Amino acid sequence: METVHTATLEFRAMACAARVVVVGGTPAHLTLARTAVEHLEQCWSRFLPNSDLTRINAAGGRPVTVDPATITLITAMVQGWARTDGAFDPTLLAPLLGLGYAVSWDNPAHVTSLAAGTSLRSRPTDIEIDGDRCVVRAPSGLGLDAGRRGRRGVGEHRRRPPGGGSCASGWWLDYRRGESGR
Repeated sequence: METVHTATLEFRAMACAARVVVVGGTPAHLTLARTAVEHLEQCWSRFLPNSDLTRINAAGGRPVTVDPATITLITAMVQGWARTDGAFDPTLLAPLLGLGYAVSWDNPAHVTSLAAGTSLRSRPTDIEIDGDRCVVRAPSGLGLDAGRRGRRGVGEHRRRPPGGGSCASGWWLDYRRGESGR
């Protein structure tokens, strides 16, 4: 029986402790996986001024070209809202900020601001998603925040390493609460 090499890397991402486990790859795959996670954070963080999510929230109803991963996230957010009859609600950005959660736990220099006219709640099913063109148009006044559950549902996954590998090869990403309990 052949021994399969496993390598693990832990780091902070998206205000969570992240752990990447590479099975059957090389240690270089850890770097590739971490880069992929950091890319998702650049797309999805509401605390970063140029992220896809921030640009959608600030667009005032105009279409926004986004990364394909953001199409996956927004689609999952809309489906999550529909499947839970609104129990999962990614449109609660305004109430979150009203409760004082405007500043990133990981970097106090990163602050979320609301676009003028953002309402308390909206209907995620009103978001227009064009996956072929990677364009999202959220109605004016809608404020999106995927939250940990939304990011986790999309970000917790398995992938084959770039360049192929055996069927057992791949990496696994898991987000967990940080030491602070957040």
